[in-house]
Amino acid sequence: MHGVHNPTVCGLTAILRAKAMTNSPIINYASNREWSSSEMLTYNVMGAIANSDVPIATDRCILSPLTEADFCELTPLLTNADVRRYLGGVRPVEDSFHNMRESIATANNYPFVVRLCGTTELLGLVTIAPHHEPTDMEISYMFLPEHWGKGYAQEAMKAVLNFCEQKLNLNRVVSETQTANHRSCRLLETLGYCAESKIERFGAKQTIYAYQFRDGVAI
Repeated sequence: MHGVHNPTVCGLTAILRAKAMTNSPIINYASNREWSSSEMLTYNVMGAIANSDVPIATDRCILSPLTEADFCELTPLLTNADVRRYLGGVRPVEDSFHNMRESIATANNYPFVVRLCGTTELLGLVTIAPHHEPTDMEISYMFLPEHWGKGYAQEAMKAVLNFCEQKLNLNRVVSETQTANHRSCRLLETLGYCAESKIERFGAKQTIYAYQFRDGVAI
């Protein structure tokens, strides 16, 4: 379901929802500044503001907490063979829905649906959750192929990194990707991650990238 919302209606909804959930200002985590009134009018509330007290926004993207109302819309992402190529292949969608329900219900999981700012167009999904090595939190991500190569993943990930440091008070995060997934490796390296170790998991070679925060923001 794609389309453009009336920005004034979206803005009024955003302001009401933000006021109802928190007294904090809406922050653009891509640039660490408070939203202007005009930017607030482009904010499109797609779900309950959960897991955090302010929404995550970039210049082009809105990251809203995942809710069950998003599940059907996420089906093309979850069942896309290109998206799932380095994630163990396409799985039954009900299995994915089950995992997402568990993620929503888990206190230290933060799944976010990524949409194009001011529209309902789905870009992808970014999740902050404990890594297989529970001492670390991991950021994982999936984006629809039609949005690859446009900088959306990098933009959303940078904002999520800042969120992890500023709101979750993390000193570091990791992201694990198949070593053969060169596009994902380039993204992480561009963001400032460093390859920390290589392991065999899920029948494939994986590279674990680590991101250390510096001076209070993701760089």
